Amino acid sequence: LLAALEKEAALTNKVENTVGMALLVALLIVIFIFSFRRYDPKILQDYPNLLMLGTVAVSTIALAKAVTLSPFSSFLIPIPMASMLTTVLLNSSAAMMMTLLLSLLAATMVSQKFGLIVVAVLSGLAAVYATSRVHRRSDILKAGIWAGAAGTIGVVVISLISGLQIKVSVYE
Repeated sequence: LLAALEKEAALTNKVENTVGMALLVALLIVIFIFSFRRYDPKILQDYPNLLMLGTVAVSTIALAKAVTLSPFSSFLIPIPMASMLTTVLLNSSAAMMMTLLLSLLAATMVSQKFGLIVVAVLSGLAAVYATSRVHRRSDILKAGIWAGAAGTIGVVVISLISGLQIKVSVYE
């Protein structure tokens, strides 16, 4: 009887978590659409650009899920990659909105870690800034280095704030 009650409670929690996540994702997408409608309406009218944004977002979330299932640190979720791609393929304002959206979604995947949001936003915005001035292929490498440096500094700062030891490892 006790095992059946525990199983039912676990199923109820799972359903509640799934419904809550679905509502959060829907809310974030609505905010994303309204932001584009207000600040960059041309993107909403161009279906190839919307498809590209969706592909970048879904692939980044899939990679984020793979990272969370692996033994690697959640700080390795590739938010700056999505930021750089969106900046190069569209524009920096779309990339900033994408960075914020993906940072929040990634944080919900790893139990709402505030540190992940901070690091993802810092490194993503650094990637947007560095990629907005790309004229040659070598500039993309430099932008990646800047994004990595911003992420590293963010991890060190979050570790110092939370009193954790700084590990020189990519594993959690």
